[in-house]
Amino acid sequence: MSLFVCSNCKAVDNTAVTNWADRISRREPVLCSECDPKIGKWHGIFPKKEFTEEDRAEVLNPPPLDCPMCGARSAFTIDSHDPASGYCSAEDKTWTVRPVMGECAVCGGQVPRYELKECRNAGAK
Repeated sequence: MSLFVCSNCKAVDNTAVTNWADRISRREPVLCSECDPKIGKWHGIFPKKEFTEEDRAEVLNPPPLDCPMCGARSAFTIDSHDPASGYCSAEDKTWTVRPVMGECAVCGGQVPRYELKECRNAGAK
């Protein structure tokens, strides 16, 4: 089951029961069945739930993270085709990162973090 996060309400939905592929091909924001004006209601195949950090590994388009390089809030997106690459909208830069596991300062659990490998302006080749 391919899951994604609705660009409007942040619900987790399934690509097979929405217009996800059509919206992606037209480079439009992806919408859950309820937010999509062509569908207009939740499909009821599974309960509607809002995205949580526990869903991050399961969805195709997780919401932006805080940038691990400059710290800008909700500005960093990881390339879905290349998880080692990301884009910071705050600085308009593309980062190549190496994911590593780190320890949470609060609970001591293992959390992913990123180390910088390369940085370039987004417009640069």
